[in-house]
Amino acid sequence: RLFLANSWEWPFPARASPIVREQLQVKIPVEDIHKMVMETEFDPQETLYLALGTMYGFRRAELASITRQCYDGETLIVPTVKGGAVRRHTVPESLVEYLEALPEGPSSSGQVRLLLQSCAAKANVSLPKGAGWHAVRRTQISELTLLVPTAALVKFFGWRSGPGKSCAAASSAD
Repeated sequence: RLFLANSWEWPFPARASPIVREQLQVKIPVEDIHKMVMETEFDPQETLYLALGTMYGFRRAELASITRQCYDGETLIVPTVKGGAVRRHTVPESLVEYLEALPEGPSSSGQVRLLLQSCAAKANVSLPKGAGWHAVRRTQISELTLLVPTAALVKFFGWRSGPGKSCAAASSAD
């Protein structure tokens, strides 16, 4: 529209738009994540979501979709939101007690976003502009790429294409 309004010639083929290659990839410094995890006391729900977000690198919508039905006593089954494979994670014993804070039904993305902000505030951590759960995920991925083979990261983070499934559908497919 800008080009039309100014009678400028469109420099691309018809209906094409320029590809922006550089995107702002907001990350939270590792030290700040460490401070939130290690140096601060939270309520059980904050502890649970901070643990899930930092251990498994879930996206905000994935965190919001996790309910008690996603936990079978040993494994947390979480559908990816971008059509990847359903992610199954063994839950360490230290996290089991906090799983009681899982809601019966899905949370809203807004509620989950506020949990990260609350954790950061309690830890006296100033989040970078635009930082949310995906910034935690990006930081985790950046650190892991130095230590772990790409194939393992692809599997762990659910980067495969395919239809998304709910927790109930995933567990019944076994």
